[in-house]
Amino acid sequence: MDENKNLRAIWLQGSDKYKGALDAIKKANKQNEIALICFDAEPEFLEMIQNGDLVASAMQQPYIIGQEAVVTLNNYFNNKEVKKEQKMEILSISKENIDDKLKIIKLNVLGIKSDEK
Repeated sequence: MDENKNLRAIWLQGSDKYKGALDAIKKANKQNEIALICFDAEPEFLEMIQNGDLVASAMQQPYIIGQEAVVTLNNYFNNKEVKKEQKMEILSISKENIDDKLKIIKLNVLGIKSDEK
């Protein structure tokens, strides 16, 4: 951040790196200048997106990935068609849509059933 005064955003490929980036942004006192965006999700991202510490997250849906893997395996063993390539939707989550997507995030991304907190 010291070397690049024009830095406006940080994109992190994995969710395990966000603490260091967030600490560096806060230490430089640039919370309102540098947007932090992550790929994947941690449970704390829900609150971080809502309070603005994290601008957005692109979230995989491991629940659906596992579900589709089981369906594909079943199809394979029952001599049904199996697609060579299967694309899974990535959820683009921001402050603007997190409330609408919260139930999907909890189940498909974090594995939290609706009756769990």
